[in-house]
Amino acid sequence: MGHLGVTELLLKLEEIANVKNSLSPPIKSRLVVVGHSFGGAVVYSATTQILASRFVDSRAGKGYVDTAKGFGDLVVLLNPAFEALSYAPSYDLAQARCSYFDNQVPRLVILTSETDYATKLAFPAGQAFSTFFETH
Repeated sequence: MGHLGVTELLLKLEEIANVKNSLSPPIKSRLVVVGHSFGGAVVYSATTQILASRFVDSRAGKGYVDTAKGFGDLVVLLNPAFEALSYAPSYDLAQARCSYFDNQVPRLVILTSETDYATKLAFPAGQAFSTFFETH
Protein backbone atom coordinates (compact mmCIF):
# COMPACT_ATOMS: atom_id res chain seq x y z
CA MET A 1 0.00 0.00 0.00
CA GLY A 2 2.30 2.75 1.24
CA HIS A 3 5.46 1.86 -0.58
CA LEU A 4 8.10 3.96 -2.30
CA GLY A 5 6.30 7.26 -2.93
CA VAL A 6 4.77 7.61 0.54
CA THR A 7 7.93 6.32 2.23
CA GLU A 8 10.05 8.78 0.25
CA LEU A 9 7.70 11.65 1.13
CA LEU A 10 7.77 10.81 4.82
CA LEU A 11 11.57 10.49 4.83
CA LYS A 12 11.86 13.93 3.19
CA LEU A 13 9.58 15.42 5.85
CA GLU A 14 11.69 13.80 8.57
CA GLU A 15 14.83 15.21 6.96
CA ILE A 16 13.33 18.72 6.92
CA ALA A 17 12.41 18.44 10.61
CA ASN A 18 15.90 17.18 11.47
CA VAL A 19 17.58 20.01 9.55
CA LYS A 20 15.42 22.64 11.28
CA ASN A 21 16.22 21.11 14.68
CA SER A 22 19.97 21.10 13.95
CA LEU A 23 20.16 24.81 13.09
CA SER A 24 21.77 27.21 15.52
CA PRO A 25 19.57 28.39 17.13
CA PRO A 26 17.27 25.46 16.42
CA ILE A 27 13.83 25.95 14.95
CA LYS A 28 11.89 23.62 17.20
CA SER A 29 10.13 21.28 14.85
CA ARG A 30 8.27 18.05 15.55
CA LEU A 31 7.14 15.41 13.11
CA VAL A 32 4.07 13.43 14.16
CA VAL A 33 2.56 11.23 11.46
CA VAL A 34 -1.10 10.28 11.93
CA GLY A 35 -3.02 7.83 9.78
CA HIS A 36 -6.67 6.83 10.12
CA SER A 37 -8.34 3.73 8.69
CA PHE A 38 -6.86 2.99 5.25
CA GLY A 39 -4.53 5.96 5.76
CA GLY A 40 -3.28 4.17 8.87
CA ALA A 41 -2.56 1.09 6.76
CA VAL A 42 -0.66 3.26 4.27
CA VAL A 43 1.38 4.97 7.00
CA TYR A 44 2.19 1.64 8.68
CA SER A 45 3.18 0.07 5.38
CA ALA A 46 5.38 3.06 4.54
CA THR A 47 7.14 3.18 7.92
CA THR A 48 7.31 -0.44 9.09
CA GLN A 49 10.72 -1.22 7.56
CA ILE A 50 12.17 2.07 8.83
CA LEU A 51 10.88 1.39 12.34
CA ALA A 52 12.17 -2.19 12.25
CA SER A 53 15.69 -1.15 11.26
CA ARG A 54 15.78 1.55 13.93
CA PHE A 55 14.44 -0.85 16.58
CA VAL A 56 17.16 -3.36 15.70
CA ASP A 57 19.77 -0.67 16.33
CA SER A 58 18.58 -0.56 19.96
CA ARG A 59 19.05 -4.29 20.47
CA ALA A 60 21.00 -5.30 23.56
CA GLY A 61 24.63 -6.16 22.91
CA LYS A 62 25.09 -3.86 19.90
CA GLY A 63 26.77 -1.19 21.99
CA TYR A 64 23.91 1.24 21.38
CA VAL A 65 23.74 3.78 24.18
CA ASP A 66 20.55 5.72 23.51
CA THR A 67 16.81 5.19 23.41
CA ALA A 68 15.25 3.30 20.50
CA LYS A 69 14.69 5.62 17.55
CA GLY A 70 11.37 5.75 15.80
CA PHE A 71 10.20 7.61 12.76
CA GLY A 72 10.01 11.34 13.36
CA ASP A 73 8.78 12.05 16.85
CA LEU A 74 5.78 9.72 16.79
CA VAL A 75 3.67 7.61 14.45
CA VAL A 76 -0.02 7.34 15.44
CA LEU A 77 -2.41 4.93 13.75
CA LEU A 78 -6.12 5.39 14.48
CA ASN A 79 -8.32 2.41 13.66
CA PRO A 80 -5.85 1.22 11.02
CA ALA A 81 -7.37 -0.96 8.31
CA PHE A 82 -5.07 -3.96 8.53
CA GLU A 83 -5.11 -7.27 10.35
CA ALA A 84 -3.34 -7.61 13.68
CA LEU A 85 -1.31 -10.38 12.07
CA SER A 86 0.37 -7.74 9.89
CA TYR A 87 1.67 -6.06 13.04
CA ALA A 88 2.94 -9.30 14.65
CA PRO A 89 6.53 -9.13 13.30
CA SER A 90 6.95 -5.54 14.55
CA TYR A 91 5.48 -6.44 17.93
CA ASP A 92 7.76 -9.46 18.28
CA LEU A 93 10.79 -7.38 17.33
CA ALA A 94 9.92 -4.61 19.78
CA GLN A 95 9.23 -7.03 22.63
CA ALA A 96 11.92 -9.67 22.26
CA ARG A 97 14.91 -8.13 20.53
CA CYS A 98 15.08 -4.57 21.76
CA SER A 99 16.40 -3.03 24.94
CA TYR A 100 14.79 0.12 26.30
CA PHE A 101 15.99 2.75 28.71
CA ASP A 102 13.82 4.16 31.50
CA ASN A 103 13.35 7.42 29.58
CA GLN A 104 12.15 5.68 26.39
CA VAL A 105 9.15 7.48 24.87
CA PRO A 106 6.57 5.78 22.63
CA ARG A 107 7.52 5.71 18.94
CA LEU A 108 4.46 3.95 17.51
CA VAL A 109 0.95 4.19 18.93
CA ILE A 110 -1.90 2.12 17.52
CA LEU A 111 -5.40 2.96 18.77
CA THR A 112 -8.45 0.96 17.76
CA SER A 113 -12.06 1.43 18.78
CA GLU A 114 -14.46 -1.48 18.93
CA THR A 115 -17.24 0.86 17.74
CA ASP A 116 -15.54 2.07 14.54
CA TYR A 117 -17.81 0.89 11.73
CA ALA A 118 -15.17 1.15 9.01
CA THR A 119 -12.80 -1.32 10.67
CA LYS A 120 -15.64 -3.38 12.14
CA LEU A 121 -17.77 -3.80 8.99
CA ALA A 122 -16.30 -2.28 5.83
CA PHE A 123 -12.77 -3.60 6.25
CA PRO A 124 -13.79 -7.26 6.81
CA ALA A 125 -16.20 -7.03 3.85
CA GLY A 126 -13.44 -5.63 1.64
CA GLN A 127 -11.03 -8.33 2.81
CA ALA A 128 -13.57 -11.08 2.10
CA PHE A 129 -14.16 -9.69 -1.39
CA SER A 130 -10.49 -9.22 -2.22
CA THR A 131 -9.50 -12.70 -1.02
CA PHE A 132 -12.52 -14.58 -2.39
CA PHE A 133 -10.56 -16.23 -5.23
CA GLU A 134 -7.43 -17.00 -3.20
CA THR A 135 -6.68 -20.57 -2.20
CA HIS A 136 -4.83 -21.65 0.91
